[in-house]
Amino acid sequence: MIRVQVNTFIRRPVEVVFAYTADPANFPSWVNEVLKSEPTGEGALGVGSTFKQELALGASRQIETEYEVIEMVERESFVFKSIAGIFPITSRYRFASTGEGTVITFVEESDPPGLYYKIVRPLVGLAIKRRLKYDFRSLKEILEPEDGGTEPERTSD
Repeated sequence: MIRVQVNTFIRRPVEVVFAYTADPANFPSWVNEVLKSEPTGEGALGVGSTFKQELALGASRQIETEYEVIEMVERESFVFKSIAGIFPITSRYRFASTGEGTVITFVEESDPPGLYYKIVRPLVGLAIKRRLKYDFRSLKEILEPEDGGTEPERTSD
């Protein structure tokens, strides 16, 4: 099992950070490997909802993965797990309001199969952490606009 945790502080109210971060349609704007993300069911996003993503893995490989929301508590948590794709992944977002903004604690747990991944697990974990730090810097730049704007732009197709 590979477990990676990243903490990020964003100088915005928790309701703004949660609304943007917990909307999979916004993932392509801040998660580098996500090319496309869209719901696969009807209705509002909540526990039991599913969404699919098209991911870029390296320069020449793309895969499609489907996820199910397994926990969603407004302004507190957003958790989803893969239900189709190359290997099991669970992504957990926790949101905490501070006097100055919001702290996001993100934990990704994955279990790539095969001997190769067992041997290189520590290196894979470091690579994932580096990618996540980059992604969360992108999220911070979107949600903390230099011009002091009040609402982040929403991504739409």
